Amino acid sequence: MPARRRGYSTQQELLEQFEDDIRREIHELDELRDADVIVGIPFHDEEDTLPGVVHTACRALEQMRLTGKSFVLCVGPEDGGDALDAALNADRNGIDIPVRGFLLQRGIEGRSWTTCAIMKAAAAFKVPLVLLPPDLVPQPVATEREGEGFSPHWISRLLRPVRDYGQHLALAHFSYHPLAHPVESLLTSSFIEGVYGLRLDQPTPGVLALSNDLVQVCVSSTDMHSSETGNYGLDPWLVIRAILNRNTTCQAPLGMSSRLHPVDALEPVFLQVTQALFLQAVLYSRLWLERPSMIASPSRFGTDSEGPPPALHEIDEHALFKLFKKEYNRLDETLIREVVPDAFRQRLEQMAKGTRMTQGLDAHEWIEVLRGFLLLYGFEERFHPVDIVSGLFPFFLARLAGFNA
Repeated sequence: MPARRRGYSTQQELLEQFEDDIRREIHELDELRDADVIVGIPFHDEEDTLPGVVHTACRALEQMRLTGKSFVLCVGPEDGGDALDAALNADRNGIDIPVRGFLLQRGIEGRSWTTCAIMKAAAAFKVPLVLLPPDLVPQPVATEREGEGFSPHWISRLLRPVRDYGQHLALAHFSYHPLAHPVESLLTSSFIEGVYGLRLDQPTPGVLALSNDLVQVCVSSTDMHSSETGNYGLDPWLVIRAILNRNTTCQAPLGMSSRLHPVDALEPVFLQVTQALFLQAVLYSRLWLERPSMIASPSRFGTDSEGPPPALHEIDEHALFKLFKKEYNRLDETLIREVVPDAFRQRLEQMAKGTRMTQGLDAHEWIEVLRGFLLLYGFEERFHPVDIVSGLFPFFLARLAGFNA
């Protein structure tokens, strides 16, 4: 259905319009009420790659003998029409899996909104949901091998623990070097383990399956599509939602992945993920402050594919230092003196005056700084939350330098 052009005077009006639109779009899917599974693909403008993701999802559902019992649902923003048309009209080589999609209204855009729309469809149909990013590149069918890139095996491996073993959240687990996803490796993983007691080395793979119980929990939450969640904060938000609701979480090894976050793309990822992590920790502080001190590990469904170890991912040290120097020199000195021990601060000041990253933060120092910023975020009203989150970024870069040394 084409999106109507309009503005919204309040956030409440926007939410009400969103709910009305989703109810209408779900009604249009009524012919598919017998579905047992939905594969959802929130997209933006990935016209070149979305058709391939859709085709691979359809192949997976056919191979799982879910023809007539499943469909693929693509949801994007108002300006995503070309990508949606490409996905809906792509040749699926006779595979009889329905593909549906729609666009959201102007002013309602971003991955949290499009994912929420897909989840509301899964909630209405009372079925589990697989979520895939729109920019995956499938392996060539003729040379397709399990564990060596995106293929139908990904979807079957994710659905198995949810459909057959009562797991609520199945996260993909890939074979890649920690520095390929430094925000996940050095921030999100440490934060979730330290605050919530769940050891997940890859908590935000972007490829996952949810039980309908967890889908219902997510769509009933009021902060899923808040500005704090953003595009990158949605993944940790989902994991934390499962933890807080005491839903079981597992990992499904899927082999190699080429997705990475280079240095020049780190800032928006870091800021949105940190904002989501800090906000959830403050909102639900009683639940994690009272938890036992033990650390749990998720179940793993499946074995790692045989193959070479993940390639070493080298950080561009010149780009890292340039970004660190720029960000450190913009810091609010009052804020930093409030939270960072003098020894760390003086060392980083000297490094920012130099010509290269000489000595970053080690793991213990990083955790100490992270804890201080979280306390500042939760209890100090003199500083704006955005300034606190931004102030942590150069220290994260220093930790990245320390890890890379």
